[in-house]
Amino acid sequence: MQFHTPNRKVQISFPSTSSESSPLNENMISLEDSNWSEIVCSKTDQYAKLIAVRKMNSHYKKEIAKLKQKMEELNRQGESSLSVLEAQKNDLHAENSRLSQIYQSNPSIELLESQLTILHSIKEQYAISITDDRPFREIGLLKMKDDIHQIPNRIYKLLKKLNQQKHHSLSTSITSIQRGNIPMQEAVLRRRYKVLKQTTEGSIKKAIVERENMRNEILALKEKLNIERSNLSMRRSIAYAQE
Repeated sequence: MQFHTPNRKVQISFPSTSSESSPLNENMISLEDSNWSEIVCSKTDQYAKLIAVRKMNSHYKKEIAKLKQKMEELNRQGESSLSVLEAQKNDLHAENSRLSQIYQSNPSIELLESQLTILHSIKEQYAISITDDRPFREIGLLKMKDDIHQIPNRIYKLLKKLNQQKHHSLSTSITSIQRGNIPMQEAVLRRRYKVLKQTTEGSIKKAIVERENMRNEILALKEKLNIERSNLSMRRSIAYAQE
């Protein structure tokens, strides 16, 4: 009789049956049955272990495939992230170059500090000091009881008022032009121009310069008059001496 196992073929021979069986033959059959049972159990265990190993191997293969897929996905994401970072790096390099050019085109801090020092010295040396308020009272910028320190505030208010009037007159002129009528007269324009001219900062500086020129001319005339008086007195003294 033959039995096939996964790895080997086992052949068992049974003695021919007879009416007379000896004790030796019975012992041999019992021993062969016991060996056969052990072989079958061993092979069964090995086959079960083989099936378990194959299942575990299949499970590990699936897990390895999943891990490979995840690694490929991470690599793709990493490549896209690297491309984005590379683009941002290039943009930052370009911005850095632009800012560096702007910084280098500007003057140095030392030059700006020296210019600031020069401007401060000019301001201290050529500061305008107004002590005579008569021209401002004559043009109506100051009233009798007003202080000279109120001039900047008055100028600011007048300029603001003039800007409002200018804006209003401009809008009125545009409306009148659109309607085909120009109500502005030459006298009104001259008066507004005169007020604007008298209240601007340039007119104030011009008035100060003219005042200084007049003062210098008066001093020169006084000096000339004193010289003439001294010459006249000297002539009289000489005339009296000759008499």
